[in-house]
Amino acid sequence: MAYDAYGKQGFNNFNATFSPGMGAGGFGEYDGASQPSVDRQQGAGNKLRPVTIKQILDATQVHADADFKIDGVEVGQITIVGVLRNIHAQTTNTTYQVEDGTGLIEVRHWEHVEGMSDLSTDTYVRVYGSIKVFSEKIYIASQHIRTIKDPNEVHFHILETIAVHLYFTRKPPAGSIEQAGAAGTTSYGANGTGAVGDSLEQKLAEYSLTPAQLAVMHAIHNAPETNEGVHLRQLTQAVGPGIDVNAVTEFLMQEGIIYTTIDENHFKSVLQDQ
Repeated sequence: MAYDAYGKQGFNNFNATFSPGMGAGGFGEYDGASQPSVDRQQGAGNKLRPVTIKQILDATQVHADADFKIDGVEVGQITIVGVLRNIHAQTTNTTYQVEDGTGLIEVRHWEHVEGMSDLSTDTYVRVYGSIKVFSEKIYIASQHIRTIKDPNEVHFHILETIAVHLYFTRKPPAGSIEQAGAAGTTSYGANGTGAVGDSLEQKLAEYSLTPAQLAVMHAIHNAPETNEGVHLRQLTQAVGPGIDVNAVTEFLMQEGIIYTTIDENHFKSVLQDQ
C-alpha cells in the first residue's frame, strides 16, 4: 500500500531504506484498528504525535504565529525516528541532521545535556520536539534526543505513524472510536486479554491519547489492583518492545492521568479511584 503523504514510493520506500540489518522481529501483533481517540478536527495541543520527516516538511501554517497542521490537524509535540547523519556543536546549541527515508531535516537542541554526547552519526535516534521555522526553513526544536537500542522501535514507529495518518485522513473503522482504540491496544500487551470494560474506554476517550499511551493505560488497568500500583518493569513487559514506557508514564503523570505510589517506579491510574 502506498500513501501519498510519505513520498512518491509510499511507505514501502521508508521500509526499504531502513530494513537492512534490522532483523525480522517487527510488530506482527500490531492491529491497524488502533486509533487515537482524538477529535479529527481539533488540534492535539501538547499531545505527542508520531510523524515522518516528509509530513513535517509538508506541514502547513496559516500565519507565522499559528500552529502547524499535518493532515489538516494542528500538532503540538512531535516525535520522529531516523538515522543521525551529522552533528554540529556550537556555543549556544547543537545542530543535528536526521533522515528517515522520507526526507532530511535539521534538529536543533539548545541545552547541553549529559548523555547527549553519546550520540553518534549513522545510528538510529528518536527525537522529541516541536516544529519551528526560521528564514522560511522548517526545523525541529528538540526537547530530547536519544539513541534507539531496540530495532523493533523503528518498525513500531512506522506502524504507529501510519495508524495516526489514516485516522485523520480516512474514516475510522466501523464502530465507535473507543472500540477501535480498545481493539488495537489490547494486542500490545503480552496477554492481549482485552479485559478492560467499556466504561474505561469512555473515560480514556476524554484524554485524546495516542496508541502507545493507551497501551500503557490498559496495562495499568489490566494488572491486579493493589495499593502499591503497577511497577514500571511490569508495564514494560506488558506492552512489549518499541514503546518508551518511561516517556509515556512521564507524560501521563504530567496530564494528571496516573500518579506514583510507594516510589517513583510504581503507578496507579486516577480512573481506578473513580
